[in-house]
Amino acid sequence: MSVEDVVFLADEPLWAEFRARWRAGRPPRVVVHGGYGKGNLGDDAILEAILARLRREWPEAMVTVVCHGPAWVRATHGVPACGFASLGALRAIARADLYLIGGGGIVDRINTYSGFRRLRVLDPKGKYLFLAALAAQACGAQVSFYSVGTTSVPDPVVGWLARLAIGRADWVSLRDPLSVWVLRQLGVRRTLPVTPDPAHAIVASTPERARQILIEYRDKLDAVAKRLLEVETISQEEFEAIFPPPYPHKTGTPMPTAI
Repeated sequence: MSVEDVVFLADEPLWAEFRARWRAGRPPRVVVHGGYGKGNLGDDAILEAILARLRREWPEAMVTVVCHGPAWVRATHGVPACGFASLGALRAIARADLYLIGGGGIVDRINTYSGFRRLRVLDPKGKYLFLAALAAQACGAQVSFYSVGTTSVPDPVVGWLARLAIGRADWVSLRDPLSVWVLRQLGVRRTLPVTPDPAHAIVASTPERARQILIEYRDKLDAVAKRLLEVETISQEEFEAIFPPPYPHKTGTPMPTAI
């Protein structure tokens, strides 16, 4: 596959097409699913961008977030949220009109497992989001994989579920050409457009300060980027060995409670 084989879109077609399809005469129930609220700034920026887009495109939509840190999401964004392993998540899946897998890496060897290395085919962590999307679709929802990343296939079951769920989804967009190539290797034959990562929609409130930070820490950022190109994902410890935090870690600090 070459770059010429990749379809690049300036914007996500989901919003206009879902509105055109909606005929229920009531606000839609939209579920946003992703790794939010666990301290990953990239994932949290994606959620912020998606919620802002939803407020602009469909302000009356009833939004629920299914995520790692529901208390943080409720406190920060003021929207209903529930954890992956909760009855609330099952209710959200069953009642959704639009089930949106919102950005982030969803197929990779690094972050897929909970620890069951010897029985990794049975580990639910890398499989849950595909099962949730298929279940929501079976309950009547339209499903979108929204600017997601697929970098490497951890085991045959994840590959099979990804091929099935992404192949059946109503909308799919990817964040980079590598993700297109990985899904093509899995046998996904549908159109797989590449769209900008939702987090790119966030504009720094003080761009001059942002530029100053990039210049000040250029050597460390280059070292992190070089290491990521070598190994795909690095641990917090390895990151901090390259880029020490400017403040001591706090331990035992509870997550914010819901407003």
